Amino acid sequence: MKSTLLVQRLLMRFGFLPVVALSMWASTGYTQTFTSSDTPLAIPDGSPAGITSSIIVQSSSSTVFDLDVSFTTDHTWVGDLTFRVTSPAGTTVDLVVQPGGTGDSSDFAGIYSFDDDALMTIHDVAATLDGAGVVPSGIYHPATSNGALSFLDAFNGEIADGVWSLFVSDGALIDDGTLTSWSLDFAFLHESTANDKETFNREIRKLIKKIKKLKSKGKRSKAKKLSKKLKKLKSEFRSQG
Repeated sequence: MKSTLLVQRLLMRFGFLPVVALSMWASTGYTQTFTSSDTPLAIPDGSPAGITSSIIVQSSSSTVFDLDVSFTTDHTWVGDLTFRVTSPAGTTVDLVVQPGGTGDSSDFAGIYSFDDDALMTIHDVAATLDGAGVVPSGIYHPATSNGALSFLDAFNGEIADGVWSLFVSDGALIDDGTLTSWSLDFAFLHESTANDKETFNREIRKLIKKIKKLKSKGKRSKAKKLSKKLKKLKSEFRSQG
């Protein structure tokens, strides 16, 4: 279990809760990983309809504080492939969208993890391979078409319970492969006092929305400062046993 004080500091630092209210909560944070049970699945060749694998998350209505996604796959010609994750709330985030286009003949053969704090995308690495070789297993930043960054923090503040899905498609003929498995690695904020659970989750969602609102209004300097604080808290949150 994570430190209750850490969650309290999170709320206090962003000014969402009066100090007096903190004594009402027996708050804990924790990490949990959910892995697919319907894999491996063959990825149909040249089929935009693709395949969808599902993971059912049961987390006692916990709020998503941070999420990393991983998948294991073997497939030639990464430029054919799209990987996209969707939450029970219907939020969708691209992980990989045809890196390098259908002309990129680099291959997938390993475990690929996606984290908003990563420095490189699959697109970046595929470009350095110049259309040959295997994209190394590792941690990458999510990206959409043309390598534009996408962000898993779009899920922050949502209730995790329900069906999460990973969509995979192969947009061109000849090359094929397999989705071996995939997983969701959550950091949750969880309030254990039933009477205060909804209030706690609501305040956390306000925090997340504040950062998103600043970004949408172009106030990137303020959003960046808040995001840096949030990143430090994520690191501390995950490092505690």
